[in-house]
Amino acid sequence: MQITTIDFETAAIVNGSPIPPKPVGIALKYGDGRSKYWSWGHPETNNCKRSEAKKQLIEYMNASDAIVFHNAKFDLSVMSHWLNVDVPPACEIFDTMIMAFLCNPHEKSLGLKQLADKLLDMPPLEQDELRDWVIKHVPKANDKSWGAHIAQAPGSLVGMYATGDVDRTYLLFKQYHDILTKDAEGLAS
Repeated sequence: MQITTIDFETAAIVNGSPIPPKPVGIALKYGDGRSKYWSWGHPETNNCKRSEAKKQLIEYMNASDAIVFHNAKFDLSVMSHWLNVDVPPACEIFDTMIMAFLCNPHEKSLGLKQLADKLLDMPPLEQDELRDWVIKHVPKANDKSWGAHIAQAPGSLVGMYATGDVDRTYLLFKQYHDILTKDAEGLAS
């Protein structure tokens, strides 16, 4: 199975807005290969134009059997609204947040970083570096609100954070897919 893992980084989410936040970059992981953050909307250290990232996104999705997200509803809304990219067929979409719930409906947190730390022993070290930068350089940011200001950080710094997210999502997908496939096989026999 050829897998593409996708995660958008955006401007702050506005609660109650029918419009998803504007993307500033996208992390992509194709198959077992390397992850890359395509950034175009940060104040500095961007590595592409939005059109180049869109082209890469479409190319990866077209070559994939499975398209994996953690919180697909969010990323798909950003993708369709801001990049005008069609949502793939539902049979190709996997959401590790939903898979986590199906594997353990009593899980304390369905957050990506919490699940990866607990199940994969992958603490979010790059998150700490990004949080510290944002709090130091963005006047309104603090320990609770820093995540809303990610778009204001350099693309290269956000890239480490974003590629960490697609790497975690991919590994969680592999684990959950194995569990759910075995459970389905057990039900069929």
